Amino acid sequence: MAARHSTPFSRPDAAGTGLTAGGTPDTPPPLSVESRQVRGLIEQRRAAPPGRASAPATFFEIAWHEQPLPDDRPPGSVADERWLVADLGSGGALATELAGVLTAAGARCELVDPGHITGTTRADAAGLVLCADPATGPELSPELSLRLVRHTLAAVREHPDTPGPCPVWLLTRGARAVSPGDAGHPDAAALGGFARVVMRECPGLRLTLADADPAAGAGQLLPELAAGPTGEEVAWRGGVRYVARLVPAPPVPGGQTWPVPEPVVYGQDVFRLRPGDDGTLDGLRLVAEERRAPGPGQVEVRVSAACLDFRDVMNAFGLLPSAGQWPHLGSDLAGTVTAVGPDVEGFAPGDRVVGVANGSSGSFVVTTAALLRALPEGMAAAQAAALPTAYLTAWYSLCHLARLAPGRSVLVHAATGGVGQAAVALARHRGARVLATAGSERKRRWLRESGVEHVMDSRTLAFVDDVRRITGGRGVDVVLNSLTGAGRRAGLGLLAPGGHFVEIGHHDATRPPRLKDGATFSRVLLDKALEEQPELMAAQLESVLGDVAAGRLPALPHRELPLEKAAEAMRAMAAAEHIGRLVLTVPGSGAARALPPRGSSPAVRPGAAYIISGGLRGLGLEAAERLARHGAGRIVLGGRSHPRPEAAARLDRVRAAGTEIRIVLGDIAADRTAGRLVAAAVDGGRRLAGVLHTAGVPDDGPAARLTDERVGNVWRPKAEGAWRLHLATLGHRPDWWVAFSSAATLVGTPGQAARAAADAWLDAFAAWRRARGLPALTVSWGAWQGVGRERPAAGEAHAAIGVDEGFRALEQLLTHDRTWTGVFPLNAGAVPS
Repeated sequence: MAARHSTPFSRPDAAGTGLTAGGTPDTPPPLSVESRQVRGLIEQRRAAPPGRASAPATFFEIAWHEQPLPDDRPPGSVADERWLVADLGSGGALATELAGVLTAAGARCELVDPGHITGTTRADAAGLVLCADPATGPELSPELSLRLVRHTLAAVREHPDTPGPCPVWLLTRGARAVSPGDAGHPDAAALGGFARVVMRECPGLRLTLADADPAAGAGQLLPELAAGPTGEEVAWRGGVRYVARLVPAPPVPGGQTWPVPEPVVYGQDVFRLRPGDDGTLDGLRLVAEERRAPGPGQVEVRVSAACLDFRDVMNAFGLLPSAGQWPHLGSDLAGTVTAVGPDVEGFAPGDRVVGVANGSSGSFVVTTAALLRALPEGMAAAQAAALPTAYLTAWYSLCHLARLAPGRSVLVHAATGGVGQAAVALARHRGARVLATAGSERKRRWLRESGVEHVMDSRTLAFVDDVRRITGGRGVDVVLNSLTGAGRRAGLGLLAPGGHFVEIGHHDATRPPRLKDGATFSRVLLDKALEEQPELMAAQLESVLGDVAAGRLPALPHRELPLEKAAEAMRAMAAAEHIGRLVLTVPGSGAARALPPRGSSPAVRPGAAYIISGGLRGLGLEAAERLARHGAGRIVLGGRSHPRPEAAARLDRVRAAGTEIRIVLGDIAADRTAGRLVAAAVDGGRRLAGVLHTAGVPDDGPAARLTDERVGNVWRPKAEGAWRLHLATLGHRPDWWVAFSSAATLVGTPGQAARAAADAWLDAFAAWRRARGLPALTVSWGAWQGVGRERPAAGEAHAAIGVDEGFRALEQLLTHDRTWTGVFPLNAGAVPS
């Protein structure tokens, strides 16, 4: 099953089910991925245009697969062999227990100091076993983990990298999250990250990693040792042997589990209907917003009813351009004024109104007062909300543009829709002759029963001959069109001399068609008309409301559904099942659940505070700019020294755009630095919504040449810094808590043993936090293009990630509630065909 923290990866099995990178012909590489699942990704990468600097990110996680040992060497075969067992400083329980098991099996076993193992010591040994059992110590201690890494380093330095009869095992117990309920342990996971680099740098060690079942004794490992080194990552659980495999783990479309909806109250909180990011109606959600006061010429309205049209369906499916912003859903409303802005006359809180407001499908909306009118006495809110845009579109098309007069003829397509019904009503009110089409026999029958004489089928071109027959071959004076393709072209051919073709469809019809016989063409964009001619449109809305209230025009047929059933309403509209309009009703009281406020990114809560350690350079600075762009109110940046001039200039631009920037200088691993970051974030009562830990000190070099001091310099800002941030943020409930690690923990990048150890600790620490009900995500990144180390090292199995691509991947991981994922594009050149 999949584990959610970093582990090393084994070589392919004898059947060739793995795809490998790195290593030597005699030494298994530390990266192994499933060939059936990844081969296609590799081939896509090979087929990419040459010279491309970055590649699409690929997501990976760890799966544990059952794989029994070969049975050609029984456990008893260790008899009379000399085995060396060393404790790495975790207390000695596992080492002592294993030594007893080996001795009972007939082996000559010696407990040795890992820092004093020489070539002479291991000359005639059958194996050297390094044991770490941090689960027997404190619950979690980054200092203990660092000590274990240093003791392993000492063993590597003293253990010559030369082929010989003495392979090495690194044994842990309960360190890996293999089975359901396994918690894993970050302190032992750090050893795995370090060891993966050693496997590539020191193939002569013939290193194998194994994790024992904490519920079983050390005897379970005897068959593993007797079978000889496999170079794999192995875990035993319940008597079953598992090996780790790296498998693709892309976020599943529609699988977003975050952010989590929060309670909201009708009539009190501001929230509205928003489309999801997946282009489906199932993605529709209520989303909370910050309440804002109306500006000059504006009023705030508590919505009682809002109306949907087909444009809303297209927006929900993501079919219309939105300029990178969430599209607004709903445009008609009826409700009660709750606040008025400066210079507004004629409205006061408590007035019941009807009109047009972009984004009306919510609890409250702020809109232009000029596009509202008083709700006629005795008219229900849902009935009123069905009127504005339908009647205004029909009036603007037929009366204002086409000048429809008594005795003239008009062909109304989709005549059972909201605009179609309004057009039929206005045409009949003006004494015009109406010809109508509809797409089903049910709807055509409804039109006939409502008094329309000439009703035809819009799903075929049979209406063409019908119109010519009805008009004696002359054609019609006006066509109100919403058809596309052949139906639209046929309608153009039905215009009488001097006729007018009015386009109200949402398809692209920006190029006017060629017309003859003095005919004219108009395309109605109601939004534009409302913006450019608000007085004209408002006056006509008042006229329509008066005519409906007096019975001179009919109210429009409509179906009512509660706001929380908006998806059902849109499905009915998409399937063309409804007649008239679909109205969403909004209760004045009661509870609902809505996603927290967000900007243009679902991972950012507008106006909230965010902390970034290592935020004055590199990826931390890139992240700060993106958080600000998506509406963060305050960003607190941690670093050891003041920003360089180029970084300071970038931060000045962020400030100028409206986001508050605070800088806290200090070592993130020091006692009080993390607390100062949190205090700066929540100062003044601002909510801490996110923590991003990117701090790190690079110090690459072969493991055999590392010193304890160099390992500590890399370890402290990453592992101890994360621990300090964990402690400082307890009691706060950020939406997310993210740490950046590296793919060095996965592929064992030579020269990065210290980084791999610290990053592997971070990866497992995320699972440790999750097990305690705290948010956490670590991402094991490959190299980023143009940020930090610009190019992956030669032979690495991953290419560079584009900055925009990387942050899109991070957003996906956050919204899909991941705990740990590796992200890097595969480098086809590093993987054999």
